[in-house]
Amino acid sequence: MLIFQNANFTVSILPISSETAALPLLPERYGQSDALPSVCGRAAAAECFGAYYRRTFHRQPSEDILAGLQVCAARSGKPYIANAPGFFYNVTHSGDYAAAVFSKTGEVGIDLQKIVPYRLRLTERMLTEAENAALRQLTGHSRDERFTLYWTKKEAMVKAGGYGLFAKQSAANSFGQILSFPFPSGYWMSIALQAKP
Repeated sequence: MLIFQNANFTVSILPISSETAALPLLPERYGQSDALPSVCGRAAAAECFGAYYRRTFHRQPSEDILAGLQVCAARSGKPYIANAPGFFYNVTHSGDYAAAVFSKTGEVGIDLQKIVPYRLRLTERMLTEAENAALRQLTGHSRDERFTLYWTKKEAMVKAGGYGLFAKQSAANSFGQILSFPFPSGYWMSIALQAKP
C-alpha cells in the first residue's frame, strides 16, 4: 500500500489482489461491479478516506463512519458521497493496481494506466493539435509512453469534471492543477483538481 498527501489531496494505491479485496471497503453504490479490480478500487478509496480523515481530524475513523458514507453516482457516472458535501473523490484501476484520490478543495479525477500502444485513431479525436504533433515526432516505446501520459491526463480531467472522454477540449482543459508521474515502472498516473470558479 502506498499513501501520499499534499495540501490539496490524498492518494492511496493498492495492488489488485484478494488480500486487498479483504480490506475495509467504501460502501458500494447501486450497480457497481463486484469484479476484483472494482472491489480493490473501493478498498483503495477506503484507505484513502482513512488517511484523509486521520490527517484532518487527528484520529482513526470508526467503522460506523466508513459504513455510513452514502456513495452515489451522478448522471455522468462520477461517484460522490451524498452525506459528505464538499468532500470529493475518484477511483481508477489498471493492470495490477487500484488507486483513489480524495480532496476537500474541489472536484478531483485520477487515472492510472499501464503503458499501452499508441493508437492514432484515438489521438486524432482526443488530443490537441500540439499533443498530436509531439506524438508524431516520437517512435516506439517513447511514443507509447507519451501517448499513455496524455491519455491519463485527459482521463483524469474528464473524470474530475464529469465530462465524456471526447468532450470539447475547452471544457475538459479548465483545471487548476494536473499532476502526472510514472508509477510504478510501466505505468503513468495523473491527478486533476478542477479549478475553483
